[in-house]
Amino acid sequence: MKTYTIKEYQSFTRGIDFREAGFISIPERTFDSLEKFILENQTDVDENSQAWQFLSISVKRGQKVISAKNYVGLITMKDGTTIEILPKLENADDESTKRIFREMLKASQEIPHKSFKTSNVNMDNMPLLEIFIRMFLDEVGILIKRGLKFGYVGREADEKYLKGRLRFNQQIRYNLTHKERFYVEYDEFEANRPENKLIKSTLLQLRRKAKNNQNLRDCNRYLLMMADVEESRDYVGDFAKYISNRNMQEYDTIMSWCNIFLRNKSFSAFKGDEVAFALLFPMEKLFESFVAEKLRKYMSYKEYKVSSQDKGHYLFDAPRKFALRPDIVVTEVSSNAQTIMDTKWKMLAGDNPGRNYGISQSDMYQMYAYQKKYNRSKKAVLIYPYNSSIGDSSRVISYTADEEQPIEVKAMFFDLMNVDDSLRRLVSEIER
Repeated sequence: MKTYTIKEYQSFTRGIDFREAGFISIPERTFDSLEKFILENQTDVDENSQAWQFLSISVKRGQKVISAKNYVGLITMKDGTTIEILPKLENADDESTKRIFREMLKASQEIPHKSFKTSNVNMDNMPLLEIFIRMFLDEVGILIKRGLKFGYVGREADEKYLKGRLRFNQQIRYNLTHKERFYVEYDEFEANRPENKLIKSTLLQLRRKAKNNQNLRDCNRYLLMMADVEESRDYVGDFAKYISNRNMQEYDTIMSWCNIFLRNKSFSAFKGDEVAFALLFPMEKLFESFVAEKLRKYMSYKEYKVSSQDKGHYLFDAPRKFALRPDIVVTEVSSNAQTIMDTKWKMLAGDNPGRNYGISQSDMYQMYAYQKKYNRSKKAVLIYPYNSSIGDSSRVISYTADEEQPIEVKAMFFDLMNVDDSLRRLVSEIER
């Protein structure tokens, strides 16, 4: 079926070609299904399931449109149609955008991953669904190479020989005239355990969804290797039997993927008859996780500690209320000096100093509070994605307050098309 791709804040029209306005046309039936999906999920009690947070319905130029917000990922309809929502990156084609998006997913805590490096398949030009399938298959490949876990599975059967425990009531009922048979109960050591059943069911489902040749080949290959494992007939029951511990840690990532594909347990849970599968992520979270993870790895050779969503500080001391949670705190080990950082997925207007370049007042209040409450903080930095209106990506916008405890807040820019240079600038600012 057809795949339709838009970027953040772009819009779909209902069967009308409106490309000159930047709108993407989709068939009326698909538009109506998507509209129904939004309406069904707009009043859900769970805030993460409210569709208006990532898609909106409005009227533009006299036409009803559906617009993406700041969530990215994919929605697969029951008829097979796929809606892809990609990050809005300046001067990046779809292939480059998917590559950067995939790199951001690697750092995200909202999606299961471990390997990402195991596959030689070029994923940059794949549809998003195929990328997610590929990520799952890479994990399955690692597990099968290491060996599936075996376990004792309880069996009841009418056998020709005695083993295990004889079931007397069933023996009388079934074998009263067959003295040569034994109705027994026994445990068998085999791979046919709940976790492996769920993996096989996921592979069977993905084989129906996959269009990429390599993904299809690997689905079939792994299913052949799991020929002795039954398909799960009770997802809920089999997931309930899975216990995450040291012995089963190889299964943790794969079970998370199975949950996503079999039960739609992704970042947000959705309802409705129109959508088969939805996996959507807020760009604020992806950007925050990406910058934090890259900074952590880049500074691993230096005497610094990088922590995310730092805890322990409060706006008020008596009582200790209103927790402060900066996105990133970088602490120099020798001096304990700290740099407080917050990431903001917002395109600033570098040519509009009169309106503070689009920096919100609430963001500044937040950074001011961090500087006041973190006693060892030497500076606070707001990190925004780079765009061409900024001019030079190394530009720094600085604000200071000359008080008894001087306050300094800087706005810096992270170029997702040039990550290494951006990291060097951040580290240079931290070390200064």
